[in-house]
Amino acid sequence: MATLRGKVANGWLCSIEVTPITPRIDGPRDAYQVAFYENAKVVHNKYYDVHGWQLGHYYMFRIARAFQHTSEIIDARWGFSLSPPFPAPEEYNQSLCLQEDIGWLEFVLWAATHRGQPLLVVKAFAQTNPSAKTVLPIFKRLSFTCSLETAQDFGKELEFECQSAKELREALDIPSRLGD
Repeated sequence: MATLRGKVANGWLCSIEVTPITPRIDGPRDAYQVAFYENAKVVHNKYYDVHGWQLGHYYMFRIARAFQHTSEIIDARWGFSLSPPFPAPEEYNQSLCLQEDIGWLEFVLWAATHRGQPLLVVKAFAQTNPSAKTVLPIFKRLSFTCSLETAQDFGKELEFECQSAKELREALDIPSRLGD
Protein backbone atom coordinates (compact mmCIF):
# COMPACT_ATOMS: atom_id res chain seq x y z
CA MET A 1 0.00 0.00 0.00
CA ALA A 2 1.31 3.43 -0.94
CA THR A 3 0.16 6.19 1.42
CA LEU A 4 0.38 9.93 0.84
CA ARG A 5 -0.19 12.13 3.91
CA GLY A 6 -0.69 15.87 4.15
CA LYS A 7 -2.69 18.68 5.75
CA VAL A 8 -5.47 21.04 4.78
CA ALA A 9 -5.62 24.72 5.78
CA ASN A 10 -7.61 24.07 8.97
CA GLY A 11 -4.91 21.66 10.18
CA TRP A 12 -6.80 18.44 9.52
CA LEU A 13 -4.68 15.54 8.39
CA CYS A 14 -5.52 13.98 5.05
CA SER A 15 -4.23 10.88 3.36
CA ILE A 16 -4.63 8.82 0.23
CA GLU A 17 -3.95 5.12 0.03
CA VAL A 18 -3.49 3.36 -3.31
CA THR A 19 -3.11 -0.40 -3.16
CA PRO A 20 -2.70 -2.82 -6.06
CA ILE A 21 -4.89 -5.79 -5.14
CA THR A 22 -2.91 -9.03 -4.93
CA PRO A 23 -3.68 -10.87 -8.17
CA ARG A 24 -5.30 -14.31 -7.95
CA ILE A 25 -6.16 -16.77 -10.70
CA ASP A 26 -9.76 -17.05 -9.49
CA GLY A 27 -10.19 -13.47 -8.29
CA PRO A 28 -9.15 -9.93 -9.05
CA ARG A 29 -6.29 -9.72 -11.51
CA ASP A 30 -5.86 -6.08 -12.33
CA ALA A 31 -7.47 -4.11 -9.55
CA TYR A 32 -6.63 -1.29 -7.19
CA GLN A 33 -8.12 -0.07 -3.95
CA VAL A 34 -8.18 3.70 -3.42
CA ALA A 35 -9.06 5.27 -0.07
CA PHE A 36 -9.28 8.94 0.95
CA TYR A 37 -9.12 9.99 4.60
CA GLU A 38 -9.96 13.35 6.17
CA ASN A 39 -9.14 13.86 9.84
CA ALA A 40 -8.66 10.07 10.26
CA LYS A 41 -12.13 9.28 8.83
CA VAL A 42 -12.66 7.32 5.64
CA VAL A 43 -14.44 9.54 3.11
CA HIS A 44 -13.90 7.33 0.07
CA ASN A 45 -12.93 3.67 -0.30
CA LYS A 46 -13.47 1.82 -3.59
CA TYR A 47 -12.03 -0.94 -5.72
CA TYR A 48 -11.25 -0.23 -9.37
CA ASP A 49 -10.60 -2.82 -12.05
CA VAL A 50 -8.41 -2.28 -15.11
CA HIS A 51 -8.67 -5.86 -16.42
CA GLY A 52 -9.12 -5.71 -20.17
CA TRP A 53 -7.69 -2.21 -20.46
CA GLN A 54 -4.90 -2.00 -22.98
CA LEU A 55 -2.79 0.36 -20.85
CA GLY A 56 -4.41 0.30 -17.39
CA HIS A 57 -1.29 -0.40 -15.37
CA TYR A 58 0.77 1.92 -17.54
CA TYR A 59 -1.21 4.90 -16.21
CA MET A 60 -0.63 3.86 -12.60
CA PHE A 61 3.11 3.80 -13.29
CA ARG A 62 2.80 7.29 -14.81
CA ILE A 63 1.02 8.54 -11.67
CA ALA A 64 3.80 7.03 -9.52
CA ARG A 65 6.48 8.69 -11.64
CA ALA A 66 4.70 12.06 -11.55
CA PHE A 67 4.99 12.07 -7.76
CA GLN A 68 8.64 11.05 -7.97
CA HIS A 69 9.43 14.08 -10.14
CA THR A 70 7.59 16.80 -8.19
CA SER A 71 10.85 18.58 -7.36
CA GLU A 72 11.19 19.42 -11.05
CA ILE A 73 8.05 21.58 -11.10
CA ILE A 74 8.82 23.78 -8.06
CA ASP A 75 7.99 27.40 -8.92
CA ALA A 76 7.73 26.53 -12.63
CA ARG A 77 5.72 29.05 -14.64
CA TRP A 78 4.33 29.39 -18.10
CA GLY A 79 5.55 32.36 -20.10
CA PHE A 80 2.07 33.90 -20.19
CA SER A 81 -0.66 35.11 -17.88
CA LEU A 82 -4.40 34.44 -17.91
CA SER A 83 -4.97 37.67 -15.96
CA PRO A 84 -6.99 40.51 -17.53
CA PRO A 85 -5.36 42.14 -20.56
CA PHE A 86 -3.22 44.75 -18.85
CA PRO A 87 0.50 44.63 -18.26
CA ALA A 88 1.15 42.13 -15.51
CA PRO A 89 4.48 41.57 -13.83
CA GLU A 90 6.20 38.26 -14.55
CA GLU A 91 5.29 36.86 -11.12
CA TYR A 92 1.65 36.77 -12.25
CA ASN A 93 2.44 34.35 -15.07
CA GLN A 94 0.53 31.12 -14.66
CA SER A 95 2.07 28.46 -12.45
CA LEU A 96 2.78 25.15 -14.08
CA CYS A 97 1.05 22.06 -12.71
CA LEU A 98 1.24 18.39 -13.54
CA GLN A 99 -1.88 16.31 -14.18
CA GLU A 100 -2.02 12.53 -14.48
CA ASP A 101 -5.03 10.25 -14.48
CA ILE A 102 -6.34 6.77 -15.18
CA GLY A 103 -9.93 7.81 -15.81
CA TRP A 104 -11.29 6.93 -12.37
CA LEU A 105 -8.38 8.47 -10.45
CA GLU A 106 -6.83 11.83 -11.24
CA PHE A 107 -4.07 13.86 -9.59
CA VAL A 108 -3.19 17.51 -10.16
CA LEU A 109 0.15 18.49 -8.61
CA TRP A 110 1.49 22.01 -8.10
CA ALA A 111 4.79 22.71 -6.34
CA ALA A 112 5.94 26.07 -4.99
CA THR A 113 8.18 27.60 -2.39
CA HIS A 114 6.18 28.71 0.65
CA ARG A 115 7.94 30.55 3.47
CA GLY A 116 11.26 29.33 2.14
CA GLN A 117 10.23 25.66 2.03
CA PRO A 118 9.17 23.58 -0.99
CA LEU A 119 5.54 22.53 -0.74
CA LEU A 120 3.28 20.41 -2.93
CA VAL A 121 -0.41 21.07 -3.43
CA VAL A 122 -2.25 17.86 -4.28
CA LYS A 123 -5.72 17.70 -5.76
CA ALA A 124 -6.98 14.14 -6.06
CA PHE A 125 -10.22 13.05 -7.69
CA ALA A 126 -11.62 9.51 -7.41
CA GLN A 127 -14.73 8.36 -9.26
CA THR A 128 -17.43 7.31 -6.81
CA ASN A 129 -19.48 5.37 -9.37
CA PRO A 130 -16.80 3.44 -11.34
CA SER A 131 -19.14 0.76 -12.67
CA ALA A 132 -21.72 3.21 -14.04
CA LYS A 133 -21.90 2.90 -17.81
CA THR A 134 -24.70 5.34 -18.62
CA VAL A 135 -24.43 7.81 -15.77
CA LEU A 136 -22.08 10.75 -15.78
CA PRO A 137 -19.13 10.03 -13.51
CA ILE A 138 -19.22 11.52 -10.03
CA PHE A 139 -15.92 12.25 -8.29
CA LYS A 140 -14.82 12.72 -4.69
CA ARG A 141 -12.16 15.42 -4.37
CA LEU A 142 -9.44 15.67 -1.76
CA SER A 143 -7.11 18.68 -1.69
CA PHE A 144 -4.18 19.15 0.66
CA THR A 145 -0.50 20.07 0.92
CA CYS A 146 2.48 17.89 1.69
CA SER A 147 6.25 17.98 1.51
CA LEU A 148 8.04 17.05 -1.69
CA GLU A 149 9.83 14.24 0.15
CA THR A 150 6.50 12.76 1.24
CA ALA A 151 5.21 12.93 -2.34
CA GLN A 152 8.36 11.39 -3.77
CA ASP A 153 8.28 8.57 -1.22
CA PHE A 154 4.62 7.93 -2.16
CA GLY A 155 5.57 7.75 -5.84
CA LYS A 156 8.41 5.31 -5.17
CA GLU A 157 6.22 3.10 -2.98
CA LEU A 158 3.38 3.12 -5.52
CA GLU A 159 5.74 2.12 -8.31
CA PHE A 160 7.23 -0.64 -6.14
CA GLU A 161 3.75 -1.96 -5.27
CA CYS A 162 2.65 -1.90 -8.93
CA GLN A 163 5.85 -3.66 -10.03
CA SER A 164 5.43 -6.32 -7.33
CA ALA A 165 1.84 -6.99 -8.46
CA LYS A 166 3.02 -7.20 -12.07
CA GLU A 167 5.72 -9.73 -11.18
CA LEU A 168 3.21 -11.84 -9.23
CA ARG A 169 0.79 -11.83 -12.20
CA GLU A 170 3.63 -13.01 -14.43
CA ALA A 171 4.71 -15.70 -11.94
CA LEU A 172 1.13 -17.01 -11.75
CA ASP A 173 0.82 -16.75 -15.56
CA ILE A 174 -2.19 -14.45 -15.18
CA PRO A 175 -2.70 -12.30 -18.26
CA SER A 176 -2.71 -8.62 -17.38
CA ARG A 177 -5.29 -7.82 -20.04
CA LEU A 178 -7.70 -9.65 -22.29
CA GLY A 179 -6.03 -11.33 -25.24
CA ASP A 180 -2.67 -11.91 -23.51
